[in-house]
Amino acid sequence: MSGKCVCLRCAVVLLAAVGVAYGFSGCGGDSGTSTTMGVRAEYTADWSTVQDPDGAFVANLASEGMSEGEYKDNCSHVSHKDFDYDTEAHKGEDVYFTGPVTVVTKAVDDDVLAPAFGGALEGLTALSLGMGPRGDGGIGEYDNAVTVLWPGPLPEIPQGSIVAVWGESQGAYGYGPESFPKFAVVRGRYLTWYLPQTG
Repeated sequence: MSGKCVCLRCAVVLLAAVGVAYGFSGCGGDSGTSTTMGVRAEYTADWSTVQDPDGAFVANLASEGMSEGEYKDNCSHVSHKDFDYDTEAHKGEDVYFTGPVTVVTKAVDDDVLAPAFGGALEGLTALSLGMGPRGDGGIGEYDNAVTVLWPGPLPEIPQGSIVAVWGESQGAYGYGPESFPKFAVVRGRYLTWYLPQTG
C-alpha cells in the first residue's frame, strides 16, 4: 500500500516553549503534568483503499461523515484497565488514548492480530502504545495495552514521543485463556504525536 493512505494534515511544525498538558484536548483528555512541547505532527487515516472483504473490522456507522472536531468530541477517553480481561470492552465505540510508542511493526507480522483479522491486515501498520508504568511486577517498562492499526506506512515517529490516537475500538485480544490480560485494538482515524522537551 502506498504512502498516499496517510494524509498529512499538518506538516511537522516547531512549537517553541509551548506549555501543554500531558493529555491532548478532545475526547475528554485528562490533564496532568505540565511539560514543554517540541516537534509535533498530525495525521489523518485514509481507510478507503483498505480491502476488508470478510468484514473483519468493526465500524461505528453513527460517526461516519463527522468532521474531525465532531469525531474527536464524540470519542471516549478510555483507560487501559477497561480492556484488561474483557475481549468485548468498548467494541465498536469511538475511543481516545494517549501514551508513548513502544513498538511499530507490520500488522501482518503480529501473531495475535493475524488470526482475528486475517488478510485485512495486509499493508497496515501496527503501533503499540504503553499506557502506563507497570505496577504488577510484569516484564517490561509499560503495560502495552493498546495496538493501533493504521492504513499504510507512517513516517517515523521519534523515540520518546507521546502519541494520541482517536479511532474505533475493535475489542481486546491477547495470549492464553480468557483469564489472561488483554490489550485493546483500535482502528486509528486521527493520530498526533509530540516530542517533549526537557529543561
